[in-house]
Amino acid sequence: ELNPRLQVEHPVTEWITGCNLPAAQLRIGMGAPLWAMSDVAACYDAAEGAEASPIDFDAAECQPPRGHVIAARVTSEDPNDGFKPTTGAVSELLFRGTPSGSAWGYFSIKSSGHIHEFSDSQFGHVFGFGADRAGAISALVMALQSLVVRGEIHTITSYVSELVQTPEFRANTIHTGWLDDRIARRIPEGQPPYDLAVACGALYRSLIDASARRAEWCTFLERGQMPPESVSLTTFNHELVIRGFRVDVLVKQVGPERWTVRILDVGDDKQDDGVSQPKLAAASRASHERAEVQLDAHHLRDGGLLVRLDEVGPERWT
Repeated sequence: ELNPRLQVEHPVTEWITGCNLPAAQLRIGMGAPLWAMSDVAACYDAAEGAEASPIDFDAAECQPPRGHVIAARVTSEDPNDGFKPTTGAVSELLFRGTPSGSAWGYFSIKSSGHIHEFSDSQFGHVFGFGADRAGAISALVMALQSLVVRGEIHTITSYVSELVQTPEFRANTIHTGWLDDRIARRIPEGQPPYDLAVACGALYRSLIDASARRAEWCTFLERGQMPPESVSLTTFNHELVIRGFRVDVLVKQVGPERWTVRILDVGDDKQDDGVSQPKLAAASRASHERAEVQLDAHHLRDGGLLVRLDEVGPERWT
C-alpha cells in the first residue's frame, strides 16, 4: 500500500527544519530529486541552486533542529463530559497569536460558522515555537489563551493549556498511558473561583435582562404610559446554580459601568443522585450570605466584556 500523505502536524517539522513538505511532495511527483531542492539542501549544509550536486543522504549529517515546536489540536469536545463532541453555531472565532510570532494556527471554520454532527470534531490547530521545550510550551499556552471561541460548542483549549503546564509534561516524563490515567481520574478542567463565577454569572444575566427591559420600556412609552416599577433598568434579581448550589442574588447598576452584586440566599447543594447536602449548604451560607461585591464592566470592541472586581481573592466579598 502506498500512502504518501502528510499528517496534520506537518508544520512542526517545517518549523524546525525550514523545509516545505507539501512543496517537496509535489516536486518529487514531478520528478525533481531531493538534493535539488534548496530547503532540503540547506538542512544538510549543502550547495544550493546552480552549484547543487547530489547528496549522499546516508552519509551526510543533517543540521540540528532550529528549536522546539508543540502542536495542539483544537476540537469541539467537552473535557468535563468524557470528551464528547459538541455541535452548534460558532458566533465568533478570533486567534491573536503571540506578539513575538512564536505561535501560528489555522482553522477550518470562521466566525458565524457551524460545527455539525457529521463533521470531525477538530476544527483548528495551534503551534507554539521556542528555543527549547519550555519556550515552546510557553508559546503554546499564550496562543491557546489568546484563542477566543464563542458559540454553542465546548472546546478543549483550556484543558490542553493546563495539561501542557503540568510538571510531568514539562519534564517530559509522560508515557503512553499518562493521559488515559489522567482522564480516568477525572481531573477536571480548571474553574474560576466560586465568588468570581457568582459575580460574572449574575452580571451576564442582568445585561441580558436589561436589553429586554429597555425594549419593554419603549413599548410603554410609545403607548403614552409610564413603565411600572417592576420593569427596572437598574435592579435585577436572579436565581443561579453555581457548582450545585442555588444562589439568589440582587444586582444593581449604580453607574454607567459600575455594578453591585449581593448574595441574598444560598440553597442546598444537589448531588448527582438528587440528595440534598444541607451541611455543605450551611457552610456556604456562613461564608457568603449577605455578601456584596462591587465591580466595573467594560464592553470591548470584539463583543467581549472586561470585568474588574474591586479586590482580589476570597476577601473581595464584604
